[in-house]
Amino acid sequence: MIARRPIAASGPRAIVLPMNEKSPRRSGAGRSSARKSASPATVSDDVLAAAPLVLVLGKEEFLAERAIDRVVSLARAADPSTQRRTVSAASETAAQELSDALAPTLFDDGMVLAITDLDSADDRVVAVISAALATPSDTRRLVAWHPGGVKGRSVLEKMRSLAAVVVPCEPMKGRQLSDFATAEFARHARSATQGAIAAMVIAIGDDPRGLAAAVAQLTSDMVDDPIDESAVLAFYDGVADVKGWDLSDQLWSIQPDEVFTSLRQAEQIKPGSGPAYTAALGMGLRNMVRLSGSPRGAPDADVAREVGIPPFKVRIVRAQLDRWHPAQLARAVRRIAEADHQVKGRSETGEGVEPALQEYALESAIVKILASRQTD
Repeated sequence: MIARRPIAASGPRAIVLPMNEKSPRRSGAGRSSARKSASPATVSDDVLAAAPLVLVLGKEEFLAERAIDRVVSLARAADPSTQRRTVSAASETAAQELSDALAPTLFDDGMVLAITDLDSADDRVVAVISAALATPSDTRRLVAWHPGGVKGRSVLEKMRSLAAVVVPCEPMKGRQLSDFATAEFARHARSATQGAIAAMVIAIGDDPRGLAAAVAQLTSDMVDDPIDESAVLAFYDGVADVKGWDLSDQLWSIQPDEVFTSLRQAEQIKPGSGPAYTAALGMGLRNMVRLSGSPRGAPDADVAREVGIPPFKVRIVRAQLDRWHPAQLARAVRRIAEADHQVKGRSETGEGVEPALQEYALESAIVKILASRQTD
């Protein structure tokens, strides 16, 4: 059998969740209190990499995905051949799939086994996980995601007793969102003023996925550092008198005369603002897609928190969603992505796109999106 190196206690700085590198390795006596206080910002690489089982706890999907990816990245930093395998505990064959995945291999290959939908796990799944942890391995890591809540509470308590590390991934509010956005800028080796952070949170809401995407886009397109509030407002609000969200509402509410009038006015006032408008159109489309997965009878306040928009916006977005079929929205995603690429050009070489070409790309995308409703 080929000997494998134990997974190292440190990894690359670009690992997904911010961390405190001074956090000590937890001893067995301190695990109980650590489970209660641990957060994505305080779980260090060495603790996470050494844990045979990491419990990702919370319903914020984006943070949970990042936590799982972080475990995989740390494992691959130590052993690039490490494989990732994902098993849904909601599957009827979950117990057998887990047993197969955890079975010894000829060369004892490195593996991270990600277990999702843990709230739907049955006793057989828990038994397989317990048996696997009873046999320590330097090449195998388990990371399990439980969204919390009432469902599967007994499973959660059992997993808590088994997990060496618990990474909470609950929805963020208030200052947590600002801290998250600040950390995202740091991940891209950039910084932003407090005003810029506040403007982003107001514009995007309590959606960490949207905030992360916005930071990535801003740091890619903006040269100045730190990025300030005026840059954020210019990027997401569009131009004077024609706001990006107005253009978005007009398109997704199927108001062709209004959307083309607004676009022409914007291009006359401030040519070359294409990236601001593709961002706004994409945000409006994202809101509809996220809303499509919300229960029809749910209170507007609950839906707003889930989607990441203000409560007053729920009815507007719901009315927009009623006008589009899923296939049309899927094609619209591609059209917006293509337009976004066309209006930005090659930013890494400083080669911008002429305003006239930006105008053509935007209008072409809007025409094709609206035309799709006539052809279906």
